[in-house]
Amino acid sequence: MRQIVQMNGNMKKEVVQVEQTCEMLIAEMLRHYKQHEHLVIEFIRCKKGKEAQHDQCLESDYQSFIEVGLEEEDEYFPHGYIPVWKCKQEEFQKIGYITDDTYEIIKNKLSNMIEETIAE
Repeated sequence: MRQIVQMNGNMKKEVVQVEQTCEMLIAEMLRHYKQHEHLVIEFIRCKKGKEAQHDQCLESDYQSFIEVGLEEEDEYFPHGYIPVWKCKQEEFQKIGYITDDTYEIIKNKLSNMIEETIAE
C-alpha cells in the first residue's frame, strides 16, 4: 500500500478509477466462476462499518476492498479480502493508503483467493 498525504481532486479521481477497475474485475470473475453458485465476490465501500459511496473516498474512516467468501444455507463465510483504499485521520491530517498492485497482480491475487475458497 502506498501512503498518500495530499488529499485533492486528482487523488479522488485516482481512487475512483482504481475502485471502478476492481469492480470490473469482480464482474469478470463472477462470469468466469458462475458455476460456483455459493461463491461470493464483492467490492465493499464502508465508513465506520456502514455502507459508503465512492464520493466519500477522501473522508476519514472510509475504506474499500474486495471480499471473497461462501454463502451456504443463508449464512456467509468470509474467506479473505484484498484492500484497495483506506483513508483515516492521523494526528492533524488525513492519510490515505492505496494499493500499489497493478490490475494483473490484483487479478492473480483474486484468482488465487477464489481457488482457495472453492477448494475448502
